[in-house]
Amino acid sequence: MNDRGLTSVAPIAGSAAAWRTSSHSGGQGECVEVRGGVAPDAVGVRDSKAAGGPILTVATQEWKTFVNWLGRPGG
Repeated sequence: MNDRGLTSVAPIAGSAAAWRTSSHSGGQGECVEVRGGVAPDAVGVRDSKAAGGPILTVATQEWKTFVNWLGRPGG
């Protein structure tokens, strides 16, 4: 873990999970991709324009909290 609390991990071998792009991205290429199963109990987030670049890993429960917050009015 670095000084910002971010961790870089390798994907779990044999994971069949695919990267997903938000349906709200509109196909403009300015979005992030999300994938479950990048580590035990973690979600990976990456820049869609840099698929081979770094992956931000977020605890699954924290990701769910963030997504729920986005769905709130004003979120």
